[in-house]
Amino acid sequence: ISLNDLRKHNTSTDCWIAIHSKVWDITDFIEEHPGGPEILLEHAGSDATGLYDGVHAPDIIEELSDDKLIGYLE
Repeated sequence: ISLNDLRKHNTSTDCWIAIHSKVWDITDFIEEHPGGPEILLEHAGSDATGLYDGVHAPDIIEELSDDKLIGYLE
């Protein structure tokens, strides 16, 4: 998935985010996020690895279901 394609998915109804080169569809997770939806929406459509690593354990994103993994960032 190109960075340009990732950037297109930047709304609350179509939200993708990249973490460690994996692109996830987090649309259904936004409202469940313990830190609130705002932080996710601020980084929607982008590579948020740096922010993610500062807050989360490395593998917590893997708790999302496999069907939420869209692909890999080019």
